[in-house]
Amino acid sequence: MLASFGAQIARLPDRTRELLLIAAAEGRGHLPSLVAAAASFGLGLDDLAEAERLRMVEVTGTGIAFRHPLIRAAAYQGAPAARRLAVHRALALTAEDADCRVRHRAAAAMGPDETVAADLQAAAERARGKAGIAVVARLYRQAAALTPDDRARAGRLA
Repeated sequence: MLASFGAQIARLPDRTRELLLIAAAEGRGHLPSLVAAAASFGLGLDDLAEAERLRMVEVTGTGIAFRHPLIRAAAYQGAPAARRLAVHRALALTAEDADCRVRHRAAAAMGPDETVAADLQAAAERARGKAGIAVVARLYRQAAALTPDDRARAGRLA
């Protein structure tokens, strides 16, 4: 099924595929974030029309939703790594929420980065009491993975 969705996406215009990639990378379905990042590539909501017509996505109010999770996966995985990184950088630069911004900075990191790791740790600490333990643990694991210093990495894993 993933291959079938990937083939459908491959037949879409380049600009539509790019907008689907941004929506997939954004991950929350937050339309204002998608529009802001898309603008940095010279794209707009009009470029999503063909995907909407084919019912791959649905845009409602300030949200966008993929009809099926595998469409989202195909849109993301079908793009070259360099393009995915560029999209995450654009999402980070245009994000208004600090936790969203650091999530995209982490996704765009090419290797250890103490600044991003420290920001992920801060996001994990903010998430305590607001989110489930799995979310907090995931943030600490991401922070550890991007930590260049062995001792600091161990502390974040603990």
